[in-house]
Amino acid sequence: MQRAVIDSFTDESGQDTQGKVFVVCTVIVPASLTQEISEKLLGIEEKSGKIKKWYQTGNKRRTSYLELLLKEKILTKASAYYSKYQNKSDYISLIGSHIAKSILTYSQDQPYIAKVFMDKLDNKTIKNLKREIKLFHIRYRKIRGITDESSSLIRLADSLCGLIRDINNKKIPESYRAVFNKLKEV
Repeated sequence: MQRAVIDSFTDESGQDTQGKVFVVCTVIVPASLTQEISEKLLGIEEKSGKIKKWYQTGNKRRTSYLELLLKEKILTKASAYYSKYQNKSDYISLIGSHIAKSILTYSQDQPYIAKVFMDKLDNKTIKNLKREIKLFHIRYRKIRGITDESSSLIRLADSLCGLIRDINNKKIPESYRAVFNKLKEV
């Protein structure tokens, strides 16, 4: 049986809270659709005006971005997974287990090979992350750190982390809840 090649893009939020609230999001797409989805996301960012990280973007642009994600059905072509932790500080093991659980949930016991991309990883962190992911017997071709400036899919993962941190605010637009309902917790 042929192995599906999948690309996973992961970002985290909350190390600045010393673990009080730590969120990890992974967006997984078939490798054959990565370029197409990336280009659609670039168009969505341009139309909405959201060109920065979630926390640097105003509410009007955030809402427009989320509405366009829904309109373009991005989260039906790409799958998004999140994990939310409280009072934890062992970030590498949390991120590694989250990525592994996301890939295993996405693959549903079908043969796969994953390419793992994460926002801003240094070589030491990549080595530790590989060790964590191997504990789950994840089949991967590479694990690489990339910047959010270079990947619209990393920026999507960043936005989803921000959305999860904001979801319990009192007056959020309906688009927040609609996008949140498309995410899967692992």
